Amino acid sequence: MPEPADMRPDAAIELLPEAGGLFAALTRAEVIAEILAIGLAAALALTVGHLLRARFRGSTLRLARESWQWRMLETGLVLAPYVVALLGLLVARGVAGAAGTHTGLLDAALQLASTLLLVRLGFHLLGFLVGENSWLRGWENRLTLAVWVAVSFSLLGWFDRIESTLDAIDLLPGKATFSLWA
Repeated sequence: MPEPADMRPDAAIELLPEAGGLFAALTRAEVIAEILAIGLAAALALTVGHLLRARFRGSTLRLARESWQWRMLETGLVLAPYVVALLGLLVARGVAGAAGTHTGLLDAALQLASTLLLVRLGFHLLGFLVGENSWLRGWENRLTLAVWVAVSFSLLGWFDRIESTLDAIDLLPGKATFSLWA
């Protein structure tokens, strides 16, 4: 059973050629509404994350650093912005789906946000496993971003396009095939 065009992860990418270009695609009312919903979910997530960190900053000092309560609180504070963003995107997707409008960008944003949540959780748990004084604890955010970008490129299908573009560049003309990719 084929998927509807709006449900596929690459539907947001395919929107560009059918609209006649990037500017035409981005100025459609339904796309602007999706972009605003994504921005609102991100702003809400950042605000909630900041407020929660400010609220519980003193609470973490009263708990023993290695207790399970402290680890759960820290994990909750780290993951709260990502969960709020995901919930905001889910609400926006539900509203857009109920209204019958285009949801390709929201679907892609939901995939990317859930991937970011899982990657961040993985690195946070790995940071607990290696210990408080490990180099990984200082690099959690950077490593999360790097792995998430790589996974996102794969989810959006950009790795295939990059590979085919690099493979099409022939560095040595002649019989031998030697490109930037291979």
